[in-house]
Amino acid sequence: MKILIVAATEIEIKSLLPFFAFIKQYPGNLSGYFFKDHTVYLFTAGVGMVTTTYNLTKILQQFKFDFVLNIGIAGSFSEKNEISLGDVVHVAEDVIAELGVDEGGRFVSLTDTGLIHNRDVCFKSEFAGRSCLTDFPSVKSVTVNTLSDNAIRNRELMERTDASVETMEGAAVCYVCSRQRLPWVQLRAVSN
Repeated sequence: MKILIVAATEIEIKSLLPFFAFIKQYPGNLSGYFFKDHTVYLFTAGVGMVTTTYNLTKILQQFKFDFVLNIGIAGSFSEKNEISLGDVVHVAEDVIAELGVDEGGRFVSLTDTGLIHNRDVCFKSEFAGRSCLTDFPSVKSVTVNTLSDNAIRNRELMERTDASVETMEGAAVCYVCSRQRLPWVQLRAVSN
């Protein structure tokens, strides 16, 4: 099986290196390794939805993979108290949270306006509930362009989306993989 492991930054991926046997360095932040009976490719796609979407699409146009694992860090909405700092979670659902219209201080998603379909902003893992992921709590995530320590903004995001964590790239990976009909799983370590 050819597995692509995607993270935003090298820091999020380098702890995996001791588990793999190096094969080759490719252009574009992609490196190949052996792990048991699998060929594993590590790829740093960059920070943010736009960068990740472009770089991941470019790699998928050049190489074929059987599966994508998106890993990295996530911020927790601490008011939910369901996960702790350092926990690794399975993102069973991810949504692009800020794609919408501000109507007099009230957020209206573009899906509610009818401009786009829900499938373009909300992604569910086909692996949710599988026994291979039961060690990780399943959570809903929002992917945002701006991380914030503003309690009012974070509460509004949490209430509007029912999310437990936030990332800056997760939904971008989900979007690209869904469009390419490529199975994916997202695992995140809670960093704040």
